[in-house]
Amino acid sequence: MNKLCISRLLKTVIEYMKFMQYKNEDNMNIVIVSGKIISKVDFKFIYHKDKQGKHTSIANCKLQVDNSTTVDVYGYDEIADVLYRGYLKTAWCEGTLEEGMKIKILTITSDYLN
Repeated sequence: MNKLCISRLLKTVIEYMKFMQYKNEDNMNIVIVSGKIISKVDFKFIYHKDKQGKHTSIANCKLQVDNSTTVDVYGYDEIADVLYRGYLKTAWCEGTLEEGMKIKILTITSDYLN
């Protein structure tokens, strides 16, 4: 893991902590994980009849955490695009724990394969 990746993660955590202070909300399901994608990424476009939808795409996959545990993760729009491109070596994900032990990725920082 390189220093740039770790510094980006720390910056993200600090920004989120500041945001939560201003929001005045206790959110106990925050998750920060590091791992690699071990399954095929399932990318789908979301169609909204009323055009009021918040998201246009979603990607689902399995992430192998550093301690060999696998978790289901998903992300919308820009995060879905990063997951689908498939050039991640290691991903640092910050998100929320959802029902069914799935992690909704809010931010992602990664080492890219060059």
